[in-house]
Amino acid sequence: MKGGHLIGRPSMIVSVAVCKSCSSMRIVNDGGVAIFSGNLDVKALGGAGFASQRSTLLPPGQFYDVSGYNAIAIHILRGDGREYAFNIKNIEGERTPDGRVNSSIEYKTTFQTVKDQEGLYITKFRDFKPYYRGRPAEDAKPLDTSKITSFSIMCQSFFGKQEGYFELSILAISAVTDAWLRDNAPGGPRGV
Repeated sequence: MKGGHLIGRPSMIVSVAVCKSCSSMRIVNDGGVAIFSGNLDVKALGGAGFASQRSTLLPPGQFYDVSGYNAIAIHILRGDGREYAFNIKNIEGERTPDGRVNSSIEYKTTFQTVKDQEGLYITKFRDFKPYYRGRPAEDAKPLDTSKITSFSIMCQSFFGKQEGYFELSILAISAVTDAWLRDNAPGGPRGV
């Protein structure tokens, strides 16, 4: 996909294992395809839980600037029938003495994969919704696409709606323009 790939930088793993729960995950590079897989165990947290792969945190004062783009396009090579979230942050939470990062507002979109099927999931930046600790944050400021501090892909329980093994094959996550969408989105001249 042309237009501002977001995957490609080293990234860090975040999961509820950090929160003393039982979910786990791994991500591997399989010939240019990122395999995001693991086990979502929601029993330890009473129905809550997640596993996530987050971009590396940038140094203070540095940002991902995608203000010249209109949307995020997530190209999944093979889905597993689960719902996933893609999150963007403008501000990171403070680090605790034990190395964890406190929660902060994240802007979220979700997408439902189809088992064993390829898919292109597109969300306009204006349609990302603010959340805090998995719940809507109605009073949050709008997403600032010129000052993104991190982004992540997440398999979450959605408070008990899904659990167990998950595996997602990710070909690309890109910031894209409206012109790219016209040419490449499903139904377009070169669409998936």
